[in-house]
Amino acid sequence: VYAPGNSKFSLYEDDGISLDYDHGKSAVTPLTCEVSASVCRITIGAAKGEYAGQTVSRSYLVILHGHSKPSSVTIDGAKIAPGGAASDRWNWDAKRQSLVLNLGRRSIRKGVSLAIR
Repeated sequence: VYAPGNSKFSLYEDDGISLDYDHGKSAVTPLTCEVSASVCRITIGAAKGEYAGQTVSRSYLVILHGHSKPSSVTIDGAKIAPGGAASDRWNWDAKRQSLVLNLGRRSIRKGVSLAIR
């Protein structure tokens, strides 16, 4: 994700093997980034659609470029700590001036909201 500025992206998936996508067998996951003066909010929406072999959960790695080192990061309103071995954590990459967010495995049918301050 590149900040500053608002952006959006749709992650398209299908089985990668068949032509079932011609029959509606695919999924789309919306991703948005909205930036204000005080917060950068990244939202990974719930996946819409189904196809054979689709995963039911996944972990995410989000890299935010062009943002200053955050004072806090929350996932669905819960503050998460930098570093550590927790499934949800963040690290500041000073060399690349990037925030690296690791989100533990979660259902693809439930959205998740990140707030970076």
